[in-house]
Amino acid sequence: MKKLFLVAIATLITTTSLIAQEITKNGRTTLKVPIVSEEDPGFYDQGADRVFNICWFTYNYPSTSGDGQPVTLSALACMPDGTGEEIKINNVIAGCHVTITANKDCPTEFNTSGSRFNDIFLTMTLAGSNSYPAEDLAYHNLVILPDYEGYGITKDRAHPYLCGEITARQVTDALRHGIQLYQNDPKAENFRLPFRQDWRTICTGYSQGGAVAMATQRFIEEQGLSGELHLAGSLCSDGHYSPIATVLFYVEQDRHGKEMSMPVVIGTQRTECLRLLASADNHDDGIISTTMPNTTTQKWYDLYGRPIIGKPASKGIYITCGKKILIK
Repeated sequence: MKKLFLVAIATLITTTSLIAQEITKNGRTTLKVPIVSEEDPGFYDQGADRVFNICWFTYNYPSTSGDGQPVTLSALACMPDGTGEEIKINNVIAGCHVTITANKDCPTEFNTSGSRFNDIFLTMTLAGSNSYPAEDLAYHNLVILPDYEGYGITKDRAHPYLCGEITARQVTDALRHGIQLYQNDPKAENFRLPFRQDWRTICTGYSQGGAVAMATQRFIEEQGLSGELHLAGSLCSDGHYSPIATVLFYVEQDRHGKEMSMPVVIGTQRTECLRLLASADNHDDGIISTTMPNTTTQKWYDLYGRPIIGKPASKGIYITCGKKILIK
């Protein structure tokens, strides 16, 4: 009987710690992002950075694993550094990250200082407050960046890659617990700002993150959580590359911990779409359309999305004006 009692106590302790939500770290940081060239939207001005001051915290939260069992996952939350400013949280951004192949690249492990350029870093800048006016709905946001199962504190588990409903449930849980912690936890008190009256939740992502963002919107709608989360819709994007060629490229490298590159196309229309989705008069279905601006110079890219100066001189398949072109 004594042994059985001890087992019951141990099980209770494990279950209690599993369902707890808690802030694990917090701080302030400055993000620096290269400024997009006005003359050439596909490239960046050398030596010119836009600076974003943000606050952040990492947290653990309860969810459901890929095998249907309770699991504790981790996430990163970023928000405006409102010190001395009269600003509000404009929106909540569900930042769904791209495919990563190493735990060091997940949101909670990300080095939040210096000048870097990947999708997690760019999504973090949407929390920035000092580079844009308070009424700019693309910024001054509470940004939630889940690690996904298999990363962060669950790095020893398998990642359920492209399992939309599983990851969507976990991202939704990250949103709900992240908002609660930001609004109520004493550890976030120094970072806390009021929400604007018409705040929205927008799911955004690139590549795998785009698929997760759309799955998250569907999950929120199917679970009847659109009202609680003030759901506006999804903003998803992808790049000029061939998925098959990309996979073959990484297979040929035959190495572990592969870095994932991201075409620069992600930044060109994202902020304008966020403003449209977050505005009070956005479409009821959360669907908007946008087109790339016309430029006088024809842009060329290889199959990995890397820009090429001028028309390619070497034989191969290239991308221009959204089409694949064979150069013989």
